[in-house]
Amino acid sequence: MDWSDVREVIAKVREELDEIDAALARADHTAAAEEIGDLMLAISNAPRFIGHGAERTLHRACEKFAARFDSAVRLANARGLKLKLMTPAGLEALWQEAKKLPPGRANRSR
Repeated sequence: MDWSDVREVIAKVREELDEIDAALARADHTAAAEEIGDLMLAISNAPRFIGHGAERTLHRACEKFAARFDSAVRLANARGLKLKLMTPAGLEALWQEAKKLPPGRANRSR
C-alpha cells in the first residue's frame, strides 16, 4: 500500500493511534506493540511527501532532543535541582523552558 500525499499518511497515523488505544484498553500489550509497529512504519513515510528523508528527519529530531535535554540539565544544575528528585510537572516546566532557549544557552540563564 502507498499513499498519494502526506495527509493520507497522517490519516493512517491517526488510525493506528486509535488502534493502539483500543489494544491498550483491552490490556492487550502484544496487539498494542503490533499497532505501534504499524504506526512507526506509517509515520516513517511522511517525510518523503514533503521532500525530506526519513532517516535524516529522525536524526535531526534526536539532535534537537539531545540539545534540549542538555539545556534542561544545565538549567537544573544552575539552580541546584536534581532531575531524579523532580516531579513530573517540575520536569515538564524545565523542559518547556529549555525549548525556548537557543541550543547551548541554558548555562547562561538565571
